[in-house]
Amino acid sequence: MLDHLFLSPRSVTLVGEADRKILKAAIKHSSGEDKIRHRIIPAEVVQTWFEKVESLNCEIADILTEEKEERQVRPPVRFCVGFMNTKIH
Repeated sequence: MLDHLFLSPRSVTLVGEADRKILKAAIKHSSGEDKIRHRIIPAEVVQTWFEKVESLNCEIADILTEEKEERQVRPPVRFCVGFMNTKIH
């Protein structure tokens, strides 16, 4: 069974109420090999996960800021290292 999990890729698409017609059309036109399954997720579960993701916004912003600062520092550091290497040799 484990081999089956790796051989058959899966994708997940979240569809809101506004896009239900598109989902129904996709289900209608799918072939037998391409099984489209739909699950209805209770609003409470969606809200819980939304809150979890929202609580990570500060951490994500901090990480993005750090990465931006690191990208800005890299070229001058590379230049200095290269300059020092030319002076040593």
